[in-house]
Amino acid sequence: MRFASKIASGRAPLIMLATTLGVLGAGCTQSGKASPNAAPTAPAGKASPNAAPTALAGKASPNAAPTAPGGKVKRVVFLDTQECCDCTRNRQDASWSVLQQVLDELPVKPLMETIHVDTQAGKAAVYIDLEPVMVTPGLYFFDHSEILIQMIQGEVTREQIEKIVK
Repeated sequence: MRFASKIASGRAPLIMLATTLGVLGAGCTQSGKASPNAAPTAPAGKASPNAAPTALAGKASPNAAPTAPGGKVKRVVFLDTQECCDCTRNRQDASWSVLQQVLDELPVKPLMETIHVDTQAGKAAVYIDLEPVMVTPGLYFFDHSEILIQMIQGEVTREQIEKIVK
């Protein structure tokens, strides 16, 4: 059975996802305590019933969102973790803030989707299969054909995002 059909059926293998989740906290010196601002978690390990089949890099994404007119980037997916230490939360918040600042300056705003790797494993697996995330957040930029333009990760800078979207 292909990986895409395993995700769609809710039987996605979680080895890659579990490995990625283990690496996401690598380098963090704080214990696994959640940030006091973290949202409540949903049970992990279940594929989302709405998860789309996986797409390969350079191929059209099967879960295409409605078309946003104009602009080089049609859609941005922001992969983060809900249950994380303060240093990870700060890195994710800083990256989110920079992303919002850059997107607010664009004449046409791309569609946005946020997926929590630890609580939305099925949805996250689609993107992790495209390009693995080693440090959250992972930002995936898609064009109007739903082809992955680029993925950047970790604490991102304004310059990195501007280079992709402008």
